[in-house]
Parts: sequence; structure tokens; C-alpha cells
Amino acid sequence: MTSFHLGVGAIICSSDQQLFFVQQKDETYPLPQWQLALSVWGGAVEAEDESPEIALYRELQEELRWQPEQPPVFIGQFKIKSIQEFELCLFKIILPKEELEQLAQQPVYEGYGRLLDAESLQKYSWVWDLGTVIYQEIIEKGPKG
Repeated sequence: MTSFHLGVGAIICSSDQQLFFVQQKDETYPLPQWQLALSVWGGAVEAEDESPEIALYRELQEELRWQPEQPPVFIGQFKIKSIQEFELCLFKIILPKEELEQLAQQPVYEGYGRLLDAESLQKYSWVWDLGTVIYQEIIEKGPKG
């Protein structure tokens, strides 16, 4: 029997959705095929988390020591089929460009932080093969999506 895993993640972007602040896994990431791959900010929804949004705030605190002033925008819950199957609650955090650039200069406590444009996002591999979901749900739909 396989256990159900629920993950939560957010992509942080500028209000015009031309710049994206994403996580890049480091060389110590436990799955070698995704070392240095891009990821959303987030992780597992723990039993003590009251909701996916609460889990996201906890993960942002762990990874960035940062909390958004405005609530994240819920994009959807997606079934991810990679080396293991799980569901991901995906959020988008929209910031003014100047604020996003300031955040990207702050220390990151898990992996690396990368500030990239939409075209550059497509050039990297993504953990758990998330690139397709990110491209379809955020980049293709643009600021109105």
C-alpha cells in the first residue's frame, strides 16, 4: 500500500509575471537526478498543519525566513506523477518588481534562490517534473491566470 503525500508549493513572481523567484536544489539534494534542478518554494503538508496555506507559510519561513504581506493566490491542486505519485497544492505569490528583486537578494536557507525570466525557466530541469505544470498554469496563462 502506498501512502498519500500532499505537497504545497509557491512560485513567487513579479506583478507582470516577467520575473520569477524560484528555488534551485543544491548539490546535497538527496535525489541526485534533481540536484541543481529548479523547484517551487514549499514542501510537505505536515499532520499539524491546519491547511495547505498554513503549510506554505511554515515552509516559506523555513526556506526564506520570509512571509508575504498579501495572501498567496491558489492556482490548483495537481496530481504529480514522477518517481512517486503525490498531489501538489500550487500557489502564486505576486510582488511588485522592486520587492521581488529585494527578496531575491536575501539569504536562502534551503538550496539557492534564482531570479529568472519566463524564457530562462524553461531551460532548466524541474524537480518532480514540475516544469510542465509551472509552464501551463503560470507562464502560459500570464498575469490573468
